[in-house]
Amino acid sequence: MNHPDEEVRYPPTRLLGLLMAPGLAFTACSSSSSSSSDDADGGETTAAPDQTVNGAPGVTQDEIRFSVLGTKTNNPTGSCMLDCFSRGIKACFAFRNSTGGVHGRRLTVTTEIDDALGQNQQGALQIITKNDTFADFGAAQLPACWGDLAKAGVPQYVWAIQPQAMAGQDSIFGNAGVTCLECTNRTFTYAAELAGAKKIGALGYGVSESSKRCASTITDAIELYHDQTDQEVVYKNDDLAFGLPNGIGPEAPR
Repeated sequence: MNHPDEEVRYPPTRLLGLLMAPGLAFTACSSSSSSSSDDADGGETTAAPDQTVNGAPGVTQDEIRFSVLGTKTNNPTGSCMLDCFSRGIKACFAFRNSTGGVHGRRLTVTTEIDDALGQNQQGALQIITKNDTFADFGAAQLPACWGDLAKAGVPQYVWAIQPQAMAGQDSIFGNAGVTCLECTNRTFTYAAELAGAKKIGALGYGVSESSKRCASTITDAIELYHDQTDQEVVYKNDDLAFGLPNGIGPEAPR
């Protein structure tokens, strides 16, 4: 499994399971780690206490500094989140810096924090307390504390899989448009058609309200297009353990 949004398919005689992404879930505070080291242009640097410009945190005469807060340790999906997200940011910064940066200032990542799945609040508080970066990039499975960063005036550029964590926050910018959880979506019926399935299972994580709502969207969509597709929902479970520790098999009735 590479991502919680991944579509799970079974042969026509089996159940088609569609697993939705988790949303805002819980807050847990513990220790968190960050790293700072010299890297290629656009990578991490050691931040110096330079005079900021107009009092803007992380903005000096020479550079604009950013933090990255995301999930690496304990990521139940097994996907490359924090590392890949951060590498992409640094690559983009390197390109931008090669053309002169922004108003002559280099873009740099000076703080990188692994929230270890349940330590998102601790990581956010670390960024707020240090107050030495202009904005934060977020790639968390459970972004419990995007709101804390927003209240502290820290702009955030995030992997937009958590609409509830972004709701009402003008300073949180997603990499894509937020999905309407209450809207029926024909892609569910299309996925089932491609798999040759008529019997559909809708799955969601119990730890996530948005995932529960997504599971309901699946059932609503299948029911709406039943007359055209002859598909039906025969199983629904929106209380799955995050990361599916027992695998998807037990959720596929024979």
